[in-house]
Amino acid sequence: IDFNSTLIQIVSDFGIRGEFVINKNDYILTEKKADFKNAVLSSSTGDSCHLEVRLRKYEEHDYLYWNGFGITKDTLKKSRVYAISHYFINGVRFLAEKYAYVFVELKDNIITYKVYQPFSKVRKWINNNNYSIWELWSNLPETGDIVIITSSRKDAMSIIESTGIPSVALQAETINPKETVLKELCSRFKQVFIFYDNDFNKEKNWGQLAAEKLITKYPELNLKNIYIDSKFNSKDYSDLIFNHNKTK
Repeated sequence: IDFNSTLIQIVSDFGIRGEFVINKNDYILTEKKADFKNAVLSSSTGDSCHLEVRLRKYEEHDYLYWNGFGITKDTLKKSRVYAISHYFINGVRFLAEKYAYVFVELKDNIITYKVYQPFSKVRKWINNNNYSIWELWSNLPETGDIVIITSSRKDAMSIIESTGIPSVALQAETINPKETVLKELCSRFKQVFIFYDNDFNKEKNWGQLAAEKLITKYPELNLKNIYIDSKFNSKDYSDLIFNHNKTK
C-alpha cells in the first residue's frame, strides 16, 4: 500500500485517537514527479494539507552538520533555518529525525515551511511552498553588483557565508521563474549568475540542462551560467566546501 494508506493502517491497528486521528478524505500528500532517482524522498503537501512544526534548540551535532558546509550559527539565524523535533500534517504528529530542520519563508503575509531531513531514507523533504516562492528572497539587498541564483537554500547560505555574494534559490532547478521576477533581479543587480548543479556523474546533467533552458528562454536578460568543474568531484557549492574547505 502507499504511504498515506500505511499511516491510516497504523492508526487503525494501534487504535490511536485524539491528535493522531487521520481524516482519510482530508489527508492528501502528493509525490513530486521527477526523472531522478531520489524524487521519491520529496513530498509536497500542496494546498490540501496544513504543515506545522515544533521547534527545538540547536545541539552540537546540528552545528557540526552545517559547519561542514561552511555555514555558521549566525547565517542559520539570518536565513531562518530552525531545528525541529516534530512536524504535523493536518494535525497528525510525526517524530522528526535526529537531523531535522525547517526553512521558513514569508510571502504576501503567509508563512510557509520546508522540512529538511538530510539523512532520511523516508522523507528528506516535506514542502508546502508553491513554485512562486524564492528561498532567501527577503534577504537580498536592494541593489548590488552580483546576485546568484543557485540550486538550494543550503548552497545559497554557503555562498553567502564564504563569499558575501547575495544568493537565492528557486524551489527546484526545473522551475521556470516568472519573467517579471527575473527582470526585477536584473534591474537591481548588474550581473545575474545561474549556478546550478553540475551532475557530471549522472546519465543526464540535469542541473546544466536546467540552466541552459533558463538562459535560452530569456536571452535578452544576459544571464550568465557558472558551474563547478568536474575535477573537484563536487556537484554544487556546499559539496565543494564540504569536500575541499572554504579556502579551496
